[in-house]
Amino acid sequence: MQATKIQSFYKETLNPYLNFHRPCGFATETVDEKGKIKKKYEPYMTTFEKFQSLSKPEQFLKKGVTMESLKEVEQKRSDTEYAKLVQEKKAALFRSFSKLGILT
Repeated sequence: MQATKIQSFYKETLNPYLNFHRPCGFATETVDEKGKIKKKYEPYMTTFEKFQSLSKPEQFLKKGVTMESLKEVEQKRSDTEYAKLVQEKKAALFRSFSKLGILT
């Protein structure tokens, strides 16, 4: 029963946040004169922004998914609003566990 709640939180709240609203650095590797690989994490953008920056990103979408439908998901809330929502939903999830005596 708890696994179902956790899976629901991931699918409905956390995964959309990670894909559409949480910025992350994308590494650019360079090799110095000694052969050592150095990584520079720029630019910072969300996973969806990076996906959009690919040439012809539509070719990687599952059947029935469109770029327009993904843009709608991204634009429903701001990054800050979605981060707050994730924290609220996570707190509610953990409160539900404490009511059962799982987390005390």
